[in-house]
Amino acid sequence: MARYKDIFTNHLILDERYQLTEDAEKGVYLVRGKFKAIFNEDLPPDNPNSVDVAINLVRDFQLVEINWTKDKLILWAKDYVQMIKQQHQMNTIEQSNPFVLSFAHLVRWVSAKFRDFHFYRPPGEQTQTVIFCSFLEDEITPVFWYPKWSVVKEE
Repeated sequence: MARYKDIFTNHLILDERYQLTEDAEKGVYLVRGKFKAIFNEDLPPDNPNSVDVAINLVRDFQLVEINWTKDKLILWAKDYVQMIKQQHQMNTIEQSNPFVLSFAHLVRWVSAKFRDFHFYRPPGEQTQTVIFCSFLEDEITPVFWYPKWSVVKEE
């Protein structure tokens, strides 16, 4: 049973219910989400509040949406590089270069398409790990982009 946890908080952020694929160039794991209806059985069916619609990954792992600007993304990225280098003990350029180059590519790509993304983090006050979310061309299917350096796999 594979479980994926946030490297900073140890919070569960994915499990075997979700199929993930790796985009090595951008250094992310991609996971497709789905919108799910949640019925409040305490309310009558004709009450508009009796149904809530949520993205399954957001609900299942208690992800918190972050209201960001492009400037906040860039500031976070600078801090994130240092935190990941420290967390993974990347002490030399040779050790950190693959991560830095891949992450820079990801940030440039997200920054260029900033309006197409939503940003999430695991629950709690920290924002070290940020999970990016965009939508497929159908504009219905959310795709979550988990930076692979923030994810620890447990078997």
